[in-house]
Amino acid sequence: MSATHAINCKHQKADVYIGRGSRFGNPFPITASRSRSASLAAFREWVAHQPELLRLVRQTLPGKSLGCFCAPQPCHGDILAEIADGAWDDRIPAEPVLVFGANEAGSHGRGAAAHARRAHGAETGVGRGLTGTSYALPTKDAKLAPLSLDAILTEIDTFKAFAAAHPHMTFQMTRVGCGLAGHAANEATLRDATLDAPANVLLPGCWEVHRSPGFARIVVAGSRTFTDYAHLAAKLDILLTNLLSRGVTVEIVSGGAKGADTLGERYAVERGLPFRRLPAEWERFDKAAGFIRNQQMSWYGTHLVAFWNGQSPGTKAMIDLARNDTLATRISQVA
Repeated sequence: MSATHAINCKHQKADVYIGRGSRFGNPFPITASRSRSASLAAFREWVAHQPELLRLVRQTLPGKSLGCFCAPQPCHGDILAEIADGAWDDRIPAEPVLVFGANEAGSHGRGAAAHARRAHGAETGVGRGLTGTSYALPTKDAKLAPLSLDAILTEIDTFKAFAAAHPHMTFQMTRVGCGLAGHAANEATLRDATLDAPANVLLPGCWEVHRSPGFARIVVAGSRTFTDYAHLAAKLDILLTNLLSRGVTVEIVSGGAKGADTLGERYAVERGLPFRRLPAEWERFDKAAGFIRNQQMSWYGTHLVAFWNGQSPGTKAMIDLARNDTLATRISQVA
């Protein structure tokens, strides 16, 4: 038995629950047309293309007992154990370097800069260039006054040259200049300045679609208590019929939680669509993990379909983030 192992949580208490509705669940259920071996093969193929989930498994599951209801029969927990124990290390990409708008004083007190300081080791006093696992791109001067649009465009050019000179690194570009620096009205100009960035620069979905048109990443969000799959499928079918008729490639984006997230994954599986899971990192970010997960989904997506009861604060935060990040947003009111 590996250090990390699956157990049947019906009979034993597990360290971590990995069943459906958890961050680690297998989205490919055993059905009349999908055998256990086919379910596990589908999970093995899918998880290989989920960098955020791979990193989370490797960082949080080593040495843990993984609870589901399959053991001692073969289980996707056996695959998670392989990943947790290092057998997949050559397939797990490093977390991208976060490119964020900074002030030249390097105070990193608010917005993406504060996240870079807390989660990516951005050093106080470093207002330009590589710092920790982030890259500070100045959008304000040392006195916290916004830089001119031309000055920010020059900084973007400097960053692109840096990225081109470091092809072994991957960078995650935020919507620099469009937040606290106050240049949201010039977003198209800032966006267009990044479209010729080298391939190792990952752009926000709402910018990337201008660099590589023809795709849609649909974030599905809603309360954990939302269970009306028929309603969700009907609403998504309307949007997808329109997108697919125009030759757009569609990917579903999920936070991997119970409720709407899990139903969105079910929809993707049943429709044969690719889907990406961006799980919350509670161990790393504590209470802020849900909001940070939502930020990542909003950064990655191009569309949001939210199933909101008018009360869930998490869903409302997701809606606000998506609108701020210029995602095409649809809200379906639910009970």
